[in-house]
Amino acid sequence: LMNDLMSGGLHRLWKSFTIAKSGVRGRARVLDVAGGTGDLALAFARKLGEGGEVWLTDINNAMLTRGRDRLCDKGALVRVAQCDAEQLPFPEDYFDCLTVAFGLRNM
Repeated sequence: LMNDLMSGGLHRLWKSFTIAKSGVRGRARVLDVAGGTGDLALAFARKLGEGGEVWLTDINNAMLTRGRDRLCDKGALVRVAQCDAEQLPFPEDYFDCLTVAFGLRNM
C-alpha cells in the first residue's frame, strides 16, 4: 500500500522494468539491499526459481521479519540477513545483480 501511495502505482512498472533490465536467469545470485518487505526479492525469486539465489537485506529488523514471513507465505526461496548497507557481510563479487530499489527513497 505504501509503495502504491508514494509512487502512484508506478512501482509495479518499475519492478517489472528492473527485473527485465537485470538480465538475470538460471543460477544467478541476486542481492536486494534495503529491501524492506521483499517486493523486489519476491519478483527475482519467481523469475529465477529454485536454480537462483536471492538475498533480502535490511537494517530494520521489523521490516525484514515482515518481509521474511511474507516471502515464506508466498513460497518464495529467499534468504534474509539483517545488516547495514554500508557493511554487507558477503564476499566481493559474489552476486550477479544487486538492487537498491526503494531503499534509496527511504535513506
